[in-house]
Amino acid sequence: MARRLCSIGLFYVVLAGCAAPHAAAPKPSLADAWREDIDYLARELPRRHKNAFFKCTRADFETAAAKLRDEIPRLANHEIVVGILRLIAMVGDGHTQAQNYSQVGDFRSLPITVEWLKDGYYVTRTTRSHSAILGMRLTRVGKTPIDDAAKRLAELFAAENEMQSRRRVPVALRCPEMLHACGIINQIDTAEFTFVDDKGTESRATLSPTPTGVELRWVHAAETIPLAEQRPGEPYWYKILKVDDRGKAMYLAYNTCNGFGAFRKLAAEMFRQIPTSQPIKPVPWRLIIDLRRNGGGNSMVIDVIYGHIAWRPELLKPGRILVLIGRGTFSSAMMNAVQLRNRYHAVLIGEPTGGSPNGYGEIKPLTLPHSRLTLMYSTKYFELQPGGAQTVTPDVLIDTTIDDVLTGRDPVLEAALSYTPPAASTAGNSK
Repeated sequence: MARRLCSIGLFYVVLAGCAAPHAAAPKPSLADAWREDIDYLARELPRRHKNAFFKCTRADFETAAAKLRDEIPRLANHEIVVGILRLIAMVGDGHTQAQNYSQVGDFRSLPITVEWLKDGYYVTRTTRSHSAILGMRLTRVGKTPIDDAAKRLAELFAAENEMQSRRRVPVALRCPEMLHACGIINQIDTAEFTFVDDKGTESRATLSPTPTGVELRWVHAAETIPLAEQRPGEPYWYKILKVDDRGKAMYLAYNTCNGFGAFRKLAAEMFRQIPTSQPIKPVPWRLIIDLRRNGGGNSMVIDVIYGHIAWRPELLKPGRILVLIGRGTFSSAMMNAVQLRNRYHAVLIGEPTGGSPNGYGEIKPLTLPHSRLTLMYSTKYFELQPGGAQTVTPDVLIDTTIDDVLTGRDPVLEAALSYTPPAASTAGNSK
C-alpha cells in the first residue's frame, strides 16, 4: 500500500510538472530585435527575389547590411527604418519596396505638397496658414539645396527611371523623419523650407508635422481643379466631353487595375453611350483612357473593354483611342498602355511612365519578424519592349508647368481632346 501511495504521489508530481507553463523565452532587447530583423532581411531578400543583384553586388549589399547592424545602438527607430529602406533600395527594382514603413517608423507628415514640374519642385498644396507659398519653387530644405536633398531622398526608393524618382521624392519631402535621417534637417519637430517666387524673391516657411488623427483642410495653388483630379479616391469613373465641332470624347479615369466585377459593370454602362453601328451622319467619338494616377494591380482587369471597342467602328479609326500616361503610370498600368498601343495603335500622350517595360514584378510579401515591417519583392522578369528601354515614351510629349497648375489647366488632356492624326492633318493641308 505504501508503495502504491508513493507511486500515486510520484504520478501527480510528474503530472504537475507537465501541466506547469513553460517559462517564456526572454524577449530580445530592442537593439537585438532590430539586428535580427536586418539579418533576416539580408538573408531572405536575396534568397527569394528573382535576381536581387542585377544592379548591386552581393558584397556591397552585405557590407551595407552589416554597417547598419553595427550602427543600431547609435540610431533612433526612425533612422533604423530609413536605413532599412536604403538597404532595400539597393536592389534597384521598383516593385521591391517596403509597404508599412510609415507605421513602423512612426513617420509624420508636414502640411505641404510639392510636385516636380517642368523646371523644379513647386508647392501645389498646403494649409491656409501657409498659403503665401503656393505656386513658389522650392530651393532649399533646411540648409540643403533642393537638388542635393532630392538626391539623398531618392536613395530610399528603388527607381528604374527618373520619372519614378520624381513621383516618390515629393512624398519623402513631406516626412520630417526621413529628412532628419538623411541629414537634411537637424531635428524632427520642425523643418524650414526656402522658396522663390516668379520674380526671384526669396521667402521661408517653418513647418511642423500634422498631429496624428488631425485631418487637414488643404488649399490648392489653383481655385479650379482639373477634371482628372476632381474625384480623388475613386478607382475609376467616366465622363462624356464635347470636342468642339469634332464630336465627343469618352473620358475614362482608370486609376487602379483592380476590381474585375466593378470595372466590368462600369465599362458596360460607359460603352452604352457610344453607338455600335454607323448612323447616316456618325458622330465622331474618341476614347481617352487616363492612366496617369494608376499604380498597377492586375493587368487583365482592363481586358473587358476590348470587346466593347471591337463593336464600335468609330473607335477603330486612327487617333480615336488616346492614352494619358505619366510618372504615376506604373506596373500593370504601364503594361496596359503598351498593350493599347500595340493592339489598337493607341496614341500615348503625356510624360514618360514611372514604370519600366523591362523589369521585375509579380510581387510577394516578406515580413520582418520583430518590427513586422513588410516589403514586397519581385519573383519574375518581364520584357515588353526590345532594346532594354526603362520607360514607355509617349507619342506626344507634354510637360506641365507651374502656369498650367496656377490656371487649373490640364495640358495633357487638352492635347488628347485636340489631337489630329498626322495623316489626317497632312491630307487636310493638301486641299
